[in-house]
Amino acid sequence: MTTTVTNSTLTLEPISTKSVRTYKDSPGIVVKKTKSVPNEIIDAQSASLYSKIHNDWRDDLVRDGYAVIKNAIPKDRAENYQQEAFKWMKSFGNDELDFDDPKTWRKENLPPVDADINAYNCYGVTHEKFVWDARMEPGVLGEFEKLWGTDELLASF
Repeated sequence: MTTTVTNSTLTLEPISTKSVRTYKDSPGIVVKKTKSVPNEIIDAQSASLYSKIHNDWRDDLVRDGYAVIKNAIPKDRAENYQQEAFKWMKSFGNDELDFDDPKTWRKENLPPVDADINAYNCYGVTHEKFVWDARMEPGVLGEFEKLWGTDELLASF
């Protein structure tokens, strides 16, 4: 299916088999390349995301391929997670890195970035305590429950 939003109307249309590929090891998952969301993954459970207008961040997700959810984490705890992330980044012995000085925010002063996704995905950062704590915040979990339509969530990295 393709998703088209015009004048606040969401339309789902069949897509040609030329633009669809399925993963052998994941039956039911279809990957569709689109202009706005490359390699968009659609499965039966998330079809409701594309079948209606939600009047919240989910519409941004459908339209843009990402969404910003404000106040999902209280400011004081978000700042704590940020400080923990800074400590993690400094743990590589990069003494030149100073988070108060943007001139030091250079590639050679930062831990390696996963070039495919332009994110820190190396050295087990996804399993650091501060990352798991942020992931388990009620405001984060609640939005994932809304996205998937269930409170029975499982995360693995």
